[in-house]
Amino acid sequence: MKVEEVCAVKFIEALSISLKEVKKIEKPEETEYIKTGHGKELAPTNPDWYYVRVASVLRKLYVEQLSHPNKVKHGFGTLWFARVYGGAKNNGHKPTHTVTGSKSLVRRILQTLETQKLVSQVPKGGRTLTPTGLAYLQEIASKVSA
Repeated sequence: MKVEEVCAVKFIEALSISLKEVKKIEKPEETEYIKTGHGKELAPTNPDWYYVRVASVLRKLYVEQLSHPNKVKHGFGTLWFARVYGGAKNNGHKPTHTVTGSKSLVRRILQTLETQKLVSQVPKGGRTLTPTGLAYLQEIASKVSA
């Protein structure tokens, strides 16, 4: 079964559990203080939010690689992911504005995925999924669909 055919919420939940237990990705000690972007007032309340974000980044990378095969040569960089995970910033009585998410958080996640050999850097910049990463995501998708 393909990753895009599985419900995104169920897939990300299963992938985050698998990354936490099987791949042994360590979340940083300061995750209770890290905000996901400068448009947010507080850090996330879910204690496993870091693993959910890592799983979301992997799924997003997979889906974007499929839908934009020409962009794989250039890869998807931290700024692209920061735009994806950005949102509206509350400016009080002034109008809200769209802001990017945390680039350092995305960079840290991508570096962690590189150490696990799930993502690799592209010479022109950005990152793409490795064959190991593709196989891992398809394995999780088949478990979720069963």
